Amino acid sequence: MAIIADSTESAKQNLGQTAHTVPATVRPVPGIEHIITAPLDQLLNEQNAQLFDLGIPMEPEYFGCLVHKRDGRIILAMPSGRDPIEREATVRMLIADFHGLSSDDFPACMTTTTVVENGEYVL
Repeated sequence: MAIIADSTESAKQNLGQTAHTVPATVRPVPGIEHIITAPLDQLLNEQNAQLFDLGIPMEPEYFGCLVHKRDGRIILAMPSGRDPIEREATVRMLIADFHGLSSDDFPACMTTTTVVENGEYVL
């Protein structure tokens, strides 16, 4: 899993076609307990986040990525076919990592990677 501020060219085109623009907002930093226990729809709404299906088949070691857009939106891009429980765990772990919270409460087999270049998150 990765946290990025942009995506590949094809994903950029798809995200631009399906995502709407909303003003940047100050999002609260939730506690890890809230991230784990809040209803998923509530958590996504609080974080100004939306799920996006990448339309690519799942790979065993790739669960998805979080894209933090300049306008403040969060896009959670996920491959197709992932088990709903794995997908939800991925969403919660990426949001926790985005806020700099510990991932100790998530399965050890899931890790995140944050890539930064010139002060900007990149793929």
